[in-house]
Amino acid sequence: YILERLALLELIIGRALARSGSVDGLEILVEYLDDARAILTEFAHTTLIKITEKDFSKNKQEWSAWINAFATDFKPVPIMERMDG
Repeated sequence: YILERLALLELIIGRALARSGSVDGLEILVEYLDDARAILTEFAHTTLIKITEKDFSKNKQEWSAWINAFATDFKPVPIMERMDG
């Protein structure tokens, strides 16, 4: 139970870093694309699509190649939709 929560916390931190323009955040998300816990995998995949506007399915190699190719051009991606209803 605690390991699940720690994994989710790591994903949320990865999302925050990625939205702040950090390539490290993208790499954290990519690491979860082949996780055995489907809900974490889906969260990582959906988040990567929203932030990058790309979809390489859950292929870690393609995501990593894209990140390496565009790491210097990656900019912050703030959340633009309202979260309070």
